[in-house]
Amino acid sequence: MADAILKKNTFIFKRKDFHRISIYALSILTIVFLSLFKLISIPEARFLTISLLIFYFILIKLLDKSFNLSKLTQYLIIFIPLIYYTEYLFLPNFIDYLFILTFILFTLLFVLKKNLFKDYSNFIKQEKILLLTFAFLFSIILWSFLSFIWAIDKMRVFARLQFLFYALLIFIFFTFLLYCVNHKYLFFILVISTLILILVGICEIIYNVHFQISHVVRKNLVNVPGGLSSNINNYSVLLFCGLSYIMIFLSTLKVKINYFVQISVGVLFSAILYYIFIKTKSRASLLAMIIYWVCILLISFIFIVRNFYIKIKKNYAKFLFILLISLLLIICILVTYNFSKDYMGKTIDSFKKNLEISKKKAISSDQVRINLIRNGLIMLKNSHFLGVGAGNFIIYA
Repeated sequence: MADAILKKNTFIFKRKDFHRISIYALSILTIVFLSLFKLISIPEARFLTISLLIFYFILIKLLDKSFNLSKLTQYLIIFIPLIYYTEYLFLPNFIDYLFILTFILFTLLFVLKKNLFKDYSNFIKQEKILLLTFAFLFSIILWSFLSFIWAIDKMRVFARLQFLFYALLIFIFFTFLLYCVNHKYLFFILVISTLILILVGICEIIYNVHFQISHVVRKNLVNVPGGLSSNINNYSVLLFCGLSYIMIFLSTLKVKINYFVQISVGVLFSAILYYIFIKTKSRASLLAMIIYWVCILLISFIFIVRNFYIKIKKNYAKFLFILLISLLLIICILVTYNFSKDYMGKTIDSFKKNLEISKKKAISSDQVRINLIRNGLIMLKNSHFLGVGAGNFIIYA
């Protein structure tokens, strides 16, 4: 998709751009781990992050005279995932400032480049998935804006609109990258961000170290990973999404990687992530991981059955390989779970006791979710299916 677009516009990402992004990612990784092991303080980490970003672009401009507004805008958009993963630790609201700056440059780029906005719009229209996503976001924003009329708390509506505006910006930025840049660069930076989060989680489990801010939140949870977020469930969701980024990135490389190798890499990362999910006690991520591999195996099995009579020997080897990998995955899951259970020992027993007590004294988390859905439907019916206004649900909770 993006490769065909590259021939029609001047936004070409070269190998040197790929190397520059890699250097920046390595620098961010260094700052992250220096802060994780308390070798630098939070103010120092913030200073290094901002200084690195400014110095990076100044140096590129001095060394590369062809570096223009178009490349600057693309670089800033690509850096968003890396900076987002460090935003909680290093500089609160920094991602907001980056969004605003990038949006200004983005708008200026559309003004200066003739027919750019028209070509970009046509690209969105041609890709049905992107068009439906945009229509969905636009409809939510429109409804939220109209809810000013009947919402009790207008400020909550405004806050929700600000959040939706960021969601729209993310859509615009990344679809613009798909329009003008080979999509493998986008997935490359997402893969790097995922690897950073995995390494951080492993260090938290092994060394029981946490970031100076997140440690306050998780100080009573021994060897529990949370990455750069105070919410361990959010951390688990990011890691699970990262598994898809890794698999897609492998499939887009120019150097063809054997199908079996891709599956093996996927199984390896799945085993690592499954263990991290056990440590975070994220049931949703554990269930998602199981469903993910069940779907892959089913699709692979269907593919094999369809071609079984054509290339029986070759497909038999694939089926046998997939079966062995599946058994290995199940064994790894069982061994990992048992190891985790033995390793945590009293912590798990204490958690089970607290869980039993909480079930007797209060409503379980599953029941809370069911009640939220049920009450939401009741409120939707009572409000004549207009809702109570964007962000106003908390008032009635």
